[in-house]
Parts: sequence; structure tokens; C-alpha cells
Amino acid sequence: MAEAVSQAKAAGSGQLACIRVRAPLDAEAKAGLQRQVSSMAQGSGDASVKAELPLPSWCANTDHMDGAWWFTRRDACRMTTATYTVVDAQTGALLGSMEYYQVEYANIPTSGLDTGYQITITPFRVKDLGLPTTLAAYGTCTQLCNLSPNPVPKALVLHQGTTVDYRVTATTSAPGARGVAWAEVDVRMYPPGGVGVRSSIEKSLGIRCDNQLIGITGAGCVFGGYEPLFYLDTDQADNPTYWLNALNVNWALYTGLPSKLTRHGDTAKSKQNGDRACPGGDPYIRPPGYECDEYPFRSTEEGAATSGTPFAPRTWNWCQLNWPNTPIVNSYVGPEGWARCNIPEGQNDEGGAALKTFYGNERVLAGDKFNVAAGP
Repeated sequence: MAEAVSQAKAAGSGQLACIRVRAPLDAEAKAGLQRQVSSMAQGSGDASVKAELPLPSWCANTDHMDGAWWFTRRDACRMTTATYTVVDAQTGALLGSMEYYQVEYANIPTSGLDTGYQITITPFRVKDLGLPTTLAAYGTCTQLCNLSPNPVPKALVLHQGTTVDYRVTATTSAPGARGVAWAEVDVRMYPPGGVGVRSSIEKSLGIRCDNQLIGITGAGCVFGGYEPLFYLDTDQADNPTYWLNALNVNWALYTGLPSKLTRHGDTAKSKQNGDRACPGGDPYIRPPGYECDEYPFRSTEEGAATSGTPFAPRTWNWCQLNWPNTPIVNSYVGPEGWARCNIPEGQNDEGGAALKTFYGNERVLAGDKFNVAAGP
């Protein structure tokens, strides 16, 4: 503060600003921030909030209003409140103050190398602050990206959201390439003719970009720190095409098999896992039109062979599977081993296709971990 006062005096400025982040939030601030974020959520149509990217509804959860980044594979948000104060640089007299919400949001499209970022600042409690304040942001890429456009200063509109938006474009695009892009944006507020004060330095989440997705050509990005969830619906009415595949996974998880898996990306390993989990020939007989479905998936390190677990298969009483050393269980067994179940060929094929689609949509690369859940 003293350094800023000296700068203001040297420049002949009459005003000086400072910012104090407000944490933890009191009940009134939290309720107001929730209303603000809800109005910015998808489909709200609230014209008073000048946000280019509508927020996902989960951002409005009050548990997320702690100043930390909350994110999924393609969306991230961070929310807090702060107090902006303007004083006379010569006398130290208070000229005015403003409490405001700061909402940050980032979105990665399903294809391409662009990530959209925005920072929305909305005053909600203003005292004696009659003169305009300018909001400015200055950005730079620190690793494997370009930043555009360089945000321009904007007048901060009282009682409305003023948004600074920018785009981070990763430079990881060559076939086989993989890297993490980082960017920083310095957000500042300026009183009229005064010295600017930093609201924050916004370092982006690490944006992992690659062009090495198995079976899919083209580059894309995700927030690699988030482990995606593969959810299988066991309701036959809602998921008629592979509900039995989902039910097999559900029973496997219920009896203790792991729910966190790691994709290996190796066709030889997939064959080893499949051959051990679901061997062919006598006495491993399938009913006509049926195939053996296994869990953990053969495409993961936790599969029957690559996991290195002892020979410990299990099955369920509806699987039409009467194979040697494969007990029917209906309660917790433990994490070692694997499940095998005979299901119709079409159900098995559709379940495999759903997993492949999940890998593509979430850009699950070799070595990536993901979570599995099943239920109605």
C-alpha cells in the first residue's frame, strides 16, 4: 500500500485503490453470489449479466463458493467476493468503496485447441463511489499456447456484470503430440486518473491438449486433472441397448471390484485380458447368441491378466454361466479378480461401443485414470 501511495504521489494522482478478498463468505454474500451465478447459468436469459459464456448450473452450488477452482473434464468455475476501496492518496481519506462478486469460468469445446475464459465482476454493495472505475486485464501465455484477443480496458458498470473474455489456443497439434498449456491474466481496477490495483492474477488451469487419441484423428483438449466418470444406466426402459452390460458392471462394483480404472491403450494387453477373463472352447460354453462380458474392462490395466491378481473370477445367478471355478456370489468379495457374465451379443457390442464413445468424448489417453459407476 505504501509503495502504491508513493507511485500515486509521484504521478500527481489524487486517488488510490486497494482490494481485499472476502473469505470466508458470510451468509448474505453467499446468497447473493448464488443468485449471481444462477443468473449466469445456462438458459437463464438474464440480460443484466454481460457474460459471453453461460455457466453450467453446477457452478451455483454454494459448496463451490470457496475461491477455489471447481471443474469437470471441459468446464471450470471459481467464485469469490472482494472489497474495492478508493482513498485520497495525499490525505488517506476514504473516498468510496465497493463490494463485488468475481466469477470466473472456462470452457473447452469437444474439438479443436481453443479454451474460452471469462472473468465477470459485478458490484453489489457500493458506498460513495460516484466516479467510474475501469476494469482491465493483461494476458500472456506461459507455456504451449497463444492468447487472444488481448483484453481491452472496460468501464465497470455498477450493479451489472462486466466481463473480460479471452481465448487460450494450445499449440500442441502435430500427430502424436501431447502437452499442457498454461496462461496468466493480470486483472486490475483503476480509479479515475489513479493508480491501478490488482484484483488477481488468474493462472489458468492446466489445459492438456493432444493429438494421440486412440482410434480418433485430430487434436483436442481437456482439463487433465479431472478424472471423468463412465456411468452405465441399469434401467432397461432407459437403456434398452446395453442394460445387461450395465447390470454386470453394477454387480461387479457391488461385490468389491475396483471403480477406478486406468486405460492402457495396448491391443495385445486387451487380448490377454479378454482371453483370461472370457476363455473360449470347452468347457467355457456360451448359450446361442450370447457372449462373455467381463469387468474390469479388458482395455484397462485392472483387467484380468494385466492386473496381476490371482485367478479369482466371479459371476451372478442370472448370467447363464456354469463354468469351472467361477462361483456365483451375491455379496462383497473384494477388489481382486474379475467378473464374467454371458449376455446377448448385441448388448455386449453396444456396451463396448458406449465405452469407446466415452474414451473419445473425454479424451481418455493411455495412462489416464477414470471412474466407473452403474445404477438406475
